[in-house]
Amino acid sequence: MNKEQNTITDWLLKYGSIEIEKQINKEIEYIDNSIILKKKIKEYCKYMGIKLYKFTKKGFIGIHKLPIKAGMKYTPHNGKIISYHIRKIGTKLIYRDYLCYKNGDIVDNGRIKIYLD
Repeated sequence: MNKEQNTITDWLLKYGSIEIEKQINKEIEYIDNSIILKKKIKEYCKYMGIKLYKFTKKGFIGIHKLPIKAGMKYTPHNGKIISYHIRKIGTKLIYRDYLCYKNGDIVDNGRIKIYLD
């Protein structure tokens, strides 16, 4: 018994139409653009020192880890700093939402969630 392998290209040659080919080309372009955009996002995160948390429909969520410092003292009547004894008392995680556009621009959306570590 001779078995033939069915592939998408064979099916398109037999039953395909111009509309199907146009749709396939659009989907291939979309996949290529999403792969390029994910690559740009990873480069942006590496350059900006952001840890990539997850991809979203319109961009990605990144994490910054910042220290919490304490120890500065102010004068009550004019608000000037009188003591600079600063020490690190902990860290906080900041989740920021970024938007990505088709042309490769990455913009901070302004939505922030802060969690103490």
